[in-house]
Amino acid sequence: MSATRILCGQVLVVSLVALAAIWAATQWTAWWLGYQLQLGEPWVQVAGMPLYPPPAFFLWWYQFDA
Repeated sequence: MSATRILCGQVLVVSLVALAAIWAATQWTAWWLGYQLQLGEPWVQVAGMPLYPPPAFFLWWYQFDA
């Protein structure tokens, strides 16, 4: 196995972990704010729960940070 394959796999894992963390922060923030209409439209509804796109966390942070 070449060193390049190991490096690509590690980059993929770290990227997926970072994406999952940002998405979890987005969903937790939406839940904490009670899924208010000011948050915007969710991507989809899964089992009655709205799912927002991961970068929405940063948009909300910029928009609502006083």
